[in-house]
Amino acid sequence: MNLIHCSLGTNKYQFITQPEGWVGPIVHPAAAKLTNLRQDPFERMNWPSNGFAGGSVAYYNVYKHEMWRLQIPAKVIAEYLPTLIEYPPMQEGASFNIGDLKEKVKEAIAASKATGD
Repeated sequence: MNLIHCSLGTNKYQFITQPEGWVGPIVHPAAAKLTNLRQDPFERMNWPSNGFAGGSVAYYNVYKHEMWRLQIPAKVIAEYLPTLIEYPPMQEGASFNIGDLKEKVKEAIAASKATGD
């Protein structure tokens, strides 16, 4: 189980990024990305990339003064984790691959032949 992000109040803490979208690779940055959703609702101000074409140099200043906020989600997550032991997930995550789909189709065909449909 991967924790992608945690939203607390007006802040969003992002632990995993996918810079190329959902089909791209998953990137685990060394430090969480901190976004104040009131100041940056479209989440455009983040670590500079491609020189300064993406992101903002000002993010460094915000991050160094607001880095103490990373303790907040750690406390919330630590309080939440024991509930996974008390109330474990009831089912596995969905899998969307061709192998599973083929298997389900074969089972449906076999079941319909068994009933004579």
